[in-house]
Amino acid sequence: MRLLRLEAYLELLKPAELRVMAQHLGFKQPDIHRERMSAFICSALREPASLRSALKELGEGELVILDYIVTRGLIFFELREVPHLLRHIKLKGDPVRPIERLGQLGVLFPLEARGRAPFLSVPRELHNEIARFLNDSGYYCPAPAEAPPEMVVSHGLDLLRDLYACLAFMRQEGEVRLTQKGMVMKRTYDRLAKGLARSQEDFPLESQPWGLPVFPDRFSLLTGYLLDRGLWQSQRDRWVPGERQTAWLALPYLAQLEDLFAYLYQKYVRRGTGAYQNVSLYLLNALKRFELDRWYPVTALSEQMLAYPSDGRAGLDPEILSAACQGLLRVLMYLGMVELGGTKGKPRATHFRLSSRYAHVSGLQRLESLGGERTTEGGLVVQPNFELVVFSEADLSVGLGLARFCELISADRVAHYRITRESAYRAMEEG
Repeated sequence: MRLLRLEAYLELLKPAELRVMAQHLGFKQPDIHRERMSAFICSALREPASLRSALKELGEGELVILDYIVTRGLIFFELREVPHLLRHIKLKGDPVRPIERLGQLGVLFPLEARGRAPFLSVPRELHNEIARFLNDSGYYCPAPAEAPPEMVVSHGLDLLRDLYACLAFMRQEGEVRLTQKGMVMKRTYDRLAKGLARSQEDFPLESQPWGLPVFPDRFSLLTGYLLDRGLWQSQRDRWVPGERQTAWLALPYLAQLEDLFAYLYQKYVRRGTGAYQNVSLYLLNALKRFELDRWYPVTALSEQMLAYPSDGRAGLDPEILSAACQGLLRVLMYLGMVELGGTKGKPRATHFRLSSRYAHVSGLQRLESLGGERTTEGGLVVQPNFELVVFSEADLSVGLGLARFCELISADRVAHYRITRESAYRAMEEG
């Protein structure tokens, strides 16, 4: 297990914010102790074997915090500890999602085949553990070899969607039959199945022997974008490039990003609220007003967007927009478009500035060398690097590709890489 700036992140989560989050997830009186949570993480880092006993001592509210941290990629658990961890992270009203959780924990590997949808390859070592976890949860049980395989059904639309993908893979590895719980829910599943995808043709589960489709919400939104924009299309049992893909790839990277934001806001955010019809236009005009190599308060982005004259068709709520802009800045940071900074001793980001990556893709200047070390400028601290862990079961080409652009920190059962924004840009430029 590995820790990324956990102490700072725990300080970022105020008790009031944690309680609101916990109550939203169904906890009336959450048991939240930040110091106890931090001590648990640190002890688990020193002695991974103590993780199992330590988990039993955590209250429900603390498990909410743990889940919150894990799903945001701040902690990576060792492969052998993942199934045990999954048994404990079961939030009320939000059953554990095996596929999504395992992907976020780094034990499923995203693969991109040219002209096809993203798939996840399940490590052979993990297959039996997934099966055992689902069986213990009462969602499926191994069937005799002579029994015909059937799709397993569980309660809850979110869990159903993830198990739908997981079990499609398991059908190829070992026979599966419905439990009594699955039989009860089969009729419900039949009614909901059409809502999981546009059609069975768009998600040909049985036709892909080398992986399984991804159904969590963020992938569903992206898939909808690629389909609706004509960038992908399904042809028989596989994905093929859409008619508009060539023209779209020719667009500047910033234009591609802007088009994706516009689609998501129009289709999923504006629907039912009418508040974000022009957010994409506001965003681009706001970014144009900021100078390079200059730090701005994080509130400046929402202020600039509010300052842009509305055409009268939509209004922007200042509080909602401010929160949305802070989330947007984090997304732009992950893309290398902006840098976030905070005053010394305070973990919350207070300032941002446009990066040389943004300047390059927007045509303002050529990309300059960023270096890989933490830099301090005035009262601001900037951390430009991000890291990832790749398990040894991953395809060899994945490791070879990473080795071309990343710094290999360590290599054992897992390979630990550090990626700078400069190396990420170089990888994108060279394909």
